[in-house]
This record gives sequence, C-alpha cells and structure tokens, in this order.
Amino acid sequence: MALSNKPTENELIDLRDSQILESKIIDYKLGLSINTDEEKKEFLADITSFANTLGGHLIMGMKEDKGLPVELLGVQIDDTDKTKLRLEEIIRGGISPRIAGVVIHVVQLKNCNWAIVIYVPKSWSAPHMVSFKKISRFYARNSAGKYQLDVQEIRQAFLLSESIENKIRDFRLDRVAKINVGDTPTVLNNNPKIVLHSIPLASYQMPQVFEISDIQYLRQR
Repeated sequence: MALSNKPTENELIDLRDSQILESKIIDYKLGLSINTDEEKKEFLADITSFANTLGGHLIMGMKEDKGLPVELLGVQIDDTDKTKLRLEEIIRGGISPRIAGVVIHVVQLKNCNWAIVIYVPKSWSAPHMVSFKKISRFYARNSAGKYQLDVQEIRQAFLLSESIENKIRDFRLDRVAKINVGDTPTVLNNNPKIVLHSIPLASYQMPQVFEISDIQYLRQR
C-alpha cells in the first residue's frame, strides 16, 4: 500500500497492520531526535539517502522490530508549526545542493501524540551531500537501510547526473532538428511554432532493481 499526499492516522495504522517492511523507500523512527549535532547528522543522512536513491517516506513515531512496524506511538509535540519549521531549517541548511520537493506532514493521533511523515522525492539533482558542520558525506539506500557511499559510488553518481543532463539536451536538439527538416509524425505548417518536449526522466536513469515490497508500496502512488 502507499501513503496519500496527506497521510492520516488510519493510513499509518494500515502500514502496521499490513506489516510493510522497512526498505529503500520507507523508514520508521520511534522518536524525533534532532537536538544534538550527531542526531541532526543522522537525520540529514536519512533525508539524503532517500533523495539519492528512489525517494520515499521517513515516518517518526512508529515503533519497529527488525524493520517491521509494531506500534504507532507518536511523539509529543508542543508546537507543530515550530517543529515543522525547525525540521525544514535543518534540511535546508544541512544539505548541498538543496533537495526540492520535500514535504513534512504532522499527523495528530488519537492518543494525543503526533506522527511526523516526511516525504522525500527522488532527486534529479543528485547526489546530495550532508554538509552540516562540514562533514561532507553522501548516503544512499538499499534493502537494509541507508549506507555511506564510497569514493567510486560518489564518482558514479556524479557521472550519472551529468549523463542524464547531456542525454536530455541531445534529445531536445535532435527533435528540433527533425522539426526543422519536416521529419515529424504529422505534417506541420510553416507558421511559427511553440514546441513542448515531454521527457520521461526515468528513461534516462540507470536500471533499478525493485524488491517485491517496494513494488507493493509504490503501485498506488
């Protein structure tokens, strides 16, 4: 199952009831730990690992056991707006380059606590680096969770990012050239034209291997 654009308590409970295992695209945290520098670095590592891989959800307030959600306890929050602002500031100031499209939801639970659901999209500006306190580390995710990229993996990530940009540029130039010589599926008149290129970015990335649990979670998004 997948979470909606505005998650609810029932959806989070369904994750527990369906026993959706932690994976490349979902991670559970029992508490909200962003007080010390080390906790902030850990939080930023989680965020960048999603953006540098497939994207996904970081869910805070869910107790897990060996990667399986067992209880939605939530966390105590005095001021939800202040908490969201603080998280956004940590993300904005501790990651380079900045990640576009991160969405933070604070979900009120029946037990009067709150669950925090952070959606991180797959980034096309990857790789993103944790730059908080000048540590300069890159992370990605696999079935076991996040891990730190080594030098070769960092090099490959930058080469892939550059390759995608060049392929998209070449695609556009090729299409414009074909339009100029009349090599189009339908005949176009000689009047001025506005050309809109619809490019599926996923076509330009390296092949991905999906786990069955990932497919089950993503199919409704």
